[in-house]
Amino acid sequence: GIIGSGFMGRTNAETVTKYLRHAELKAVAGGARAPALAAEYRVDCEPTVEALLARPDIDAVLISTPHSEHAWQAIAAAERGKHVLLDKPMATSVADCDRILEAVAKAGVNLMIMYGQRFRTCNIEARRLIRQGAIGRVRMILELILAGGGLAALPPWQSRPENFGPFLAHAVHNIDRIRWLT
Repeated sequence: GIIGSGFMGRTNAETVTKYLRHAELKAVAGGARAPALAAEYRVDCEPTVEALLARPDIDAVLISTPHSEHAWQAIAAAERGKHVLLDKPMATSVADCDRILEAVAKAGVNLMIMYGQRFRTCNIEARRLIRQGAIGRVRMILELILAGGGLAALPPWQSRPENFGPFLAHAVHNIDRIRWLT
């Protein structure tokens, strides 16, 4: 099941239906675009996250919703015995991250944080070259985020205080990639 119907919800639907041989998309919930996304992929649109999580035919959920929603949705999924692929950031506080970890441990389900940059071919190749020493010792990495149209072009929900803005939405990729590469 997919929770969240924005850009990443659509990306998740595309990934599940086209690239995951052992997965089948069953339903979508969450967000104003959920009905259209479900119709496009010919799956059910559940009226609530809770209804999606109650389905016995869903073993795992991909959660790509505003950051402030991550903790309760991931915890609810774990409590219903669903494995969770949770979009970054895991949550908006360390306490919420700890609560998620406790819930998945108690439920015995898997949790993975979605750092998609680690699966891009160019980043995998860069990591391989660094690991082999092909470019010498890494002394500095410069990361840039290019946003055509500036901050105004980003989804409005990202700028709401409870979601902590573009830093958690975008710059977290840069920080993760630097740590992963080095």
